[in-house]
Amino acid sequence: MRFIKMLGLAGVTALAAMAFVGAGTASADSACLVDPPGGAQGECPPGAIWNGPIIGLSQEAVFKIDNTITKCKSEFLADYNGNEGPHVGVLYLILTLNFTQCVGACPNAFAEHLPYLLLASMTPNQHAILKPDFNGPPSVLLANCLILGIPLNCLYNLPNPSLLNYLLELNSQFLPLAGALRANLPLTWAGDGMLCPATGNFEATYLIYKDLNQVEGAELFFTALP
Repeated sequence: MRFIKMLGLAGVTALAAMAFVGAGTASADSACLVDPPGGAQGECPPGAIWNGPIIGLSQEAVFKIDNTITKCKSEFLADYNGNEGPHVGVLYLILTLNFTQCVGACPNAFAEHLPYLLLASMTPNQHAILKPDFNGPPSVLLANCLILGIPLNCLYNLPNPSLLNYLLELNSQFLPLAGALRANLPLTWAGDGMLCPATGNFEATYLIYKDLNQVEGAELFFTALP
């Protein structure tokens, strides 16, 4: 909870998180250091629960705007904000979301209106929900773009809420390497530039890791609590 305290957001986040309570059908869930028997709907073994910050890494985050494609690497850092109890899930606060090494129509991309709330709920739907905290909708500014032959800076909003699907990253033997959250989300123009295309799409798969001083540690999985 170090980042929340440092930013003075704990009270605001707690109020915003109340929107989740009672809204789902999932059991109490947790990040887990192993993929247990039963997978996401199984139980995390005692001693393997990770109640701490997480990092999400994507090797290819794709923005599709008009007939153009931009591909970036992406990373988010989220602080653990507590387990919301039975039928809700485990709540995180996404503090940073970065896009780097972008190639294509838009050489720069920036997440706007941080922080965001991320609620991971594994039973029965195996998904996570991304919502705004207090600073406006999750958004991405695509900067210095060349779209339709025109230089543009375009701000796009993600859906509110945004649904992320939980899946497993597998190795060549089809054994689980890490839990992952998959985004395939429509983008809606936020109205900042009149020549920007009205819609687009964002796709990325974020592998989930322990955060060790802003460096990825062991792979994590999402499962039910014991």
